[in-house]
Amino acid sequence: MPGECACTLEFEPRERYLFVHVTGEADSVEISLGYWQMVAAECRRLGFHRVLVHEELKALPSTLDTFAVASNLADVGMRGITIAFVDTDTRQAAENSFGETVAGNRGVRGRFFSDLRDAEEWIASLPNRRIGSPSGAPLDFGQ
Repeated sequence: MPGECACTLEFEPRERYLFVHVTGEADSVEISLGYWQMVAAECRRLGFHRVLVHEELKALPSTLDTFAVASNLADVGMRGITIAFVDTDTRQAAENSFGETVAGNRGVRGRFFSDLRDAEEWIASLPNRRIGSPSGAPLDFGQ
């Protein structure tokens, strides 16, 4: 169930985005959705519409798990928040690229990176915008 996390999240507000470092041994749909729900809540609490998540979970998710997590990011609060997602484990690159596509098809804007510096440069380069819109529709934060 989203809301619980068997991982460690470290939040660091930066000038143009919220940085989140996620570490842990295990990974599952429940763990991932739980931590994404916490990320969304912290973004909204602090007023950030951009987040860089550096994930270092040791377990490798299946394609079905990746699909389930990416499909539900909007439901746990990530719609309207632009995501730079970093996973330097090259064994997961195909899964992460797939997750980027799935999430994008469901209205969640973000990009997958295998290099932290590339993600930092991309997320910091985006224009400033507010979370949400008066109509409730997601805002276009650019690529």
